[in-house]
Amino acid sequence: MSGATDANAPLAELERATIGRRGRALLRDVDLAVRRGEWVALLGGNGVGKTTLLATLLGDEEPLAGAARLAGRAPSSLAPRERARHVAVLPEAEPFAYDFSVAALLELGRYAHVGLLGRLGEADRAALARAVACTAIEPLLARGIQELSAGERQRVLLARALAQEPALMVLDEPTAHLDPGRQQQLLATLRVEVDRGALGVLAVLHDPNVAGRFADRLLLLGGGGVLAAGAPAEVLRPELLEAAYGVPFRALRADDGGPPWVFAAVAPVAKR
Repeated sequence: MSGATDANAPLAELERATIGRRGRALLRDVDLAVRRGEWVALLGGNGVGKTTLLATLLGDEEPLAGAARLAGRAPSSLAPRERARHVAVLPEAEPFAYDFSVAALLELGRYAHVGLLGRLGEADRAALARAVACTAIEPLLARGIQELSAGERQRVLLARALAQEPALMVLDEPTAHLDPGRQQQLLATLRVEVDRGALGVLAVLHDPNVAGRFADRLLLLGGGGVLAAGAPAEVLRPELLEAAYGVPFRALRADDGGPPWVFAAVAPVAKR
């Protein structure tokens, strides 16, 4: 494999990997590569192994077979600062024991870049300013993180992740508690960064339609492996979604020429 300095080298990859925990396999023979300037989304039912797959790529779990690589190396071999310079993680939610100010929390995003004395330099302040501008959180900077709504907090966490200036952003259902408007805002901000070639994205997303509108490629997981992989229009097919989620799906043609809109065709409950 080519080195991590190659502009087209995968930022993260799995090669015929078996994913699991405590010796129990959840997914087998998974192949995945994420490069700068693209967004790959993971779809699949609850418990299928999506979060465990992310943990394996991040080095928190070892593959039971096959290989996982981050920046061209085994993920667990990267020192914490080295990993933080390469990848940022945006979780579904993050608990905070203390009421940090938003400004102080953002500065933690520069942990991997500051010198031994921990002082922010000109480059650090420029990165913070760009992250604030991208996420439009300037009005929140003086507030405490505990004061914020769920949507405001996720915007702040996204800003902190962007302030890391990572090559790769990993998201684990980051919009699960957000209303549709806030979901669109957060994901659209990230899409701009992908389109300008600033980073690559690997995201677990709950809604197939959201994944189809924002991601370049989808991996649909189920049945102990990858059911389908490819462009959204290739993956968002009723028979594949039914195999993944266990209920019938229907598809509607999108007027904008994008991937089809899909929805679960659940039978109505009989009235008593």
